[in-house]
Amino acid sequence: MKYISVVLMVLILIWTWSLATAERPFRLEQHKQVEAGVEEDIRAFIQRRYPQTSDIYCQQLYTEVVKPGQELIARFRCQAVGQAGTDDTTEQVFEGHLNLRSDDGFETWSETGGTISSPEIRFLKGVEITRSGDGESAEPAPSPTPAEPKK
Repeated sequence: MKYISVVLMVLILIWTWSLATAERPFRLEQHKQVEAGVEEDIRAFIQRRYPQTSDIYCQQLYTEVVKPGQELIARFRCQAVGQAGTDDTTEQVFEGHLNLRSDDGFETWSETGGTISSPEIRFLKGVEITRSGDGESAEPAPSPTPAEPKK
C-alpha cells in the first residue's frame, strides 16, 4: 500500500510539472498588447461621449482566453473625472467587458460585442439645494446644539 501511494504521488508531481511548463496558448506580452489597445478604445469612447473629461484611468483591466487564437474577453473597470457644468466636478465609474475576435491568429482584433455600464457617479464638488418656505429665502438650517446631561 505504501508503494502505491508513492507511485501516485510521483504521477501527480509529473502531471503538475507538465502543467507548469506547458506552452501557453496566449503569451503574457500578447495579453499586455491587447489590454493596451482595449484601454485606448475605452479612453476614446469616454472622450467622444464626454469631451469635458480630463482624467481617465483603468484600475482593473484583464483579458481571458475563450478560444486560443480566436476569441478573448477583456474585462475592465475605469474611472473618469470631468466637469458636469461650470463649477461641478464628477467622478464616474465605467465597467464592463468587450468580446474580441481574431481571424489571423494574434495580429489584429475586432470587437464583436460586450457591455459598458456606468453604475456609479460621485459629485466631487456640487451645490446643495435645500427647501425653503413660501417666500422665504433659502438659508441653511441651524446645526443642532448638544443636549445638556440630566442631573
